[in-house]
Amino acid sequence: MSSTAEMPLTPDLVADLKAARDANDSSPPDTSLAELDPAPEMPRATTLNPTDLEIAKFRTIANALARARLGLGKCHTAEAYFVKMLLGREHGLPIMLSVNEIDIIDGKATLPARLKVAIIRQRGLGDVRVIESTDERAAVHAWRADDPDRKFTFTCTIDDARARGYLTKHNWKNFPRNMLVHAASSQAVLILYPELFAGIAYTPDELGAETDADGSVVYDAEFADVTPAGFKPAEPTQDKQNNAQAATPAEPPSPDAAPAAAPDAQTAADRAHDGAQAERDGNGQLATPQQIGAARALVAELGLNKMDWDGLLTQHNYLTLTRCPARVADDILDWLRTLKTARALRDELGMTAEQWGAALQRRGVLREAHLPLAELRGMADRLTAKATPFQLQKLGLAPAGEGTAAGNVSPPASAPA
Repeated sequence: MSSTAEMPLTPDLVADLKAARDANDSSPPDTSLAELDPAPEMPRATTLNPTDLEIAKFRTIANALARARLGLGKCHTAEAYFVKMLLGREHGLPIMLSVNEIDIIDGKATLPARLKVAIIRQRGLGDVRVIESTDERAAVHAWRADDPDRKFTFTCTIDDARARGYLTKHNWKNFPRNMLVHAASSQAVLILYPELFAGIAYTPDELGAETDADGSVVYDAEFADVTPAGFKPAEPTQDKQNNAQAATPAEPPSPDAAPAAAPDAQTAADRAHDGAQAERDGNGQLATPQQIGAARALVAELGLNKMDWDGLLTQHNYLTLTRCPARVADDILDWLRTLKTARALRDELGMTAEQWGAALQRRGVLREAHLPLAELRGMADRLTAKATPFQLQKLGLAPAGEGTAAGNVSPPASAPA
């Protein structure tokens, strides 16, 4: 081995070698010197596992979607939304696209063929083009961007579909041309892009799900957005006593009273969600009747609506108070009492609705129910500091006998909380 080869390859040596090459104009350019340049540092890849910030964002969105009770993607629990978001993240899909289009069938994640083709095109990784489409046969040309000279043809015939048992399904009977194209495209994606859709390789149709003409899963009638023609919901069974009670003026609704339009399937899902969360929290005793009664009275006194109450429960990762642990119920009661104190101080100090709204916005929320307990306590503490001893005594927030000094009777000018 030569001595030159044993010399350490430093940036200065590289520069000298380049200068010597450039000085000798008669010599042909030595392109091998380019290899001596230090390779540029590759950008760090996205972490395989989601960050704490991503997990917090997914949980917030999942809880909001679960409370909205829209049943997007046949999801009725926050956990179902959360899982779809994680699956979508691994493949670089937007959140709502993941929720609506990823389906779990027999424990396997699926994605329609049309979306896989769209992803390939959008990312410039190649293309899958339809070259033939009839009710008997479909064919596609496909190629990869890193090997554009090699093009492949994938076909699917009605005989192939019959052999696989597809023709008994509604979608194949009504949309054979569409389904043949989806099948040929899925075959192309599965063979040419195995690394791109690892873990989500199949389409819903391939795993036996009933799909529409676009290849998206058709949900059960129970979760359909449109009520079938002629369908009449079953009348609730109530005895005469319940009917008589329903005719009398009702008490303030329970914080956990579900909207009238909420189907039983969603209510059961709520209970399942809360039971699983309670097990994770490791708390044995659930909220007591005394805690539930106290919360009910405070909610009525504060005039919180269903949206406010749901937002408060979502902060604690629960959907109903009756299924949460007693410890969490105590935290919720503490929050309600703190809000009652903060509002009393607000009114006593003469704060306007605009000032109160601005105070919420400075804390990054638009509704009181979205305030964490620590932030709400901070607001109450600031308002307490602005009030005179006389005002605190008036509100029952100071021991009797305080606030009698001259100059402490009139409230101070209001200021932002």
